Amino acid sequence: MTDFTRANRNFDIGRVFNRTFGAVGTNFPVLFGLSVLLNGVPQGVLGVYRGASGLGASEIWSSPDQWVVAVSVGLLSVVCSFALQAAIVHGSVLDMNGRKARFADCLATGIRHFLPVLAISLLTVLALVIGLVVLILPAMFLAILFVVTVPVRGVENRGVFKSFSRSADLTKGSRWMILALFVVYLLLSWVFSAVAGMVLFDVSALFGGGIDAAPGSAWGLILNGLMVPMLGSISAMMGAAGVAAVYHELRSIKEGLVPEELASIFG
Repeated sequence: MTDFTRANRNFDIGRVFNRTFGAVGTNFPVLFGLSVLLNGVPQGVLGVYRGASGLGASEIWSSPDQWVVAVSVGLLSVVCSFALQAAIVHGSVLDMNGRKARFADCLATGIRHFLPVLAISLLTVLALVIGLVVLILPAMFLAILFVVTVPVRGVENRGVFKSFSRSADLTKGSRWMILALFVVYLLLSWVFSAVAGMVLFDVSALFGGGIDAAPGSAWGLILNGLMVPMLGSISAMMGAAGVAAVYHELRSIKEGLVPEELASIFG
């Protein structure tokens, strides 16, 4: 857990990263387990189905039966991703407030907040799409404005629309720094994806295949059913923990709360 000093009232990117990696490092088995269950497993099922069916990514939509399976697994993945956001945010904020994250508690929180988080996510996507149609800048602005909407819902138990207004209020005065944090996060994500891609390619080449290994082959099943979903689980875990850290930082600098006071939310 990272200490907070009331005298420091500015949004600090370094402190956000420190809290993110601190929460993940301290609770890695719990947070990664949640991410594997709610992100890796659905993606792995789809990857295994694709490999076992002998179809490429686009060919999987070529028949009604395959379409039904793909859509069903896709919907399961979407449902689980929304539950994952709430679950990891809950566990991460607990850690940042000096409390221990527990797998069952985090999972129950994710399931309990699924519908509100689903509504929040759909409304956010709709707002971003409208922003993109109008101009790129409004979409970026809206993404920053609503960045902590899910933590607000999960931690403070506010309604869907009140969560949006609360997020806008919390980010006020720190939006340029949050934009800078977005840029850093995107660069790090790009580096992570590039390195992971090269590693997978090298491992695949070592086994005599390529990234698009022959469908149905043992390597294709391992790649699409295990390795790619595991990398996706790590990315999902870090993203959700990062949002929790941003929320914690904003609550601290905006309202002058120390961890002990913020922890009372969970009392």
